[in-house]
Amino acid sequence: MLWWVFLCLEENTMGMSANTIQMCVGNGETCKRLTQSGVQSLPCPGPTLCEFGKGGLCKPYGRLNVKVGKDDDLGTFIFRTTGYNSIRTLAARLSYYQAVSGGLLTYMPLELKLRGKSTTQSHRTPIYYVDLVIRRGYHFTRRWPRQEKPSGW
Repeated sequence: MLWWVFLCLEENTMGMSANTIQMCVGNGETCKRLTQSGVQSLPCPGPTLCEFGKGGLCKPYGRLNVKVGKDDDLGTFIFRTTGYNSIRTLAARLSYYQAVSGGLLTYMPLELKLRGKSTTQSHRTPIYYVDLVIRRGYHFTRRWPRQEKPSGW
């Protein structure tokens, strides 16, 4: 499952990152914001429409939790990123695979791929992002997830 939020930070007057204060955490719908009266739950219009975002203080933060392998129930991996391209790509891929698998995304053999691209905006230097693809050696058809679904599901 991919969770992504916007972290809005405020640096101290000296600009040192070690003294950065997390002011707001939101998901584009709701947020928890540090105010003078404490932490409050408020509506979150997104990073471009809130007071922190307009000042350039918000950045995306994504976290993808995945189970690794079949044998170990506790064998999990957490991929964390603040890269907009990775968050956007992972969210799109997960939504697509969920739809084409008929809601059986859990059983799809997937792997993370590091990809690079360059644009005029990046001055033709490579920008790296993470993509989610079907594991090498597997061929996706609309029928295979249902055939591999465990009994009792």
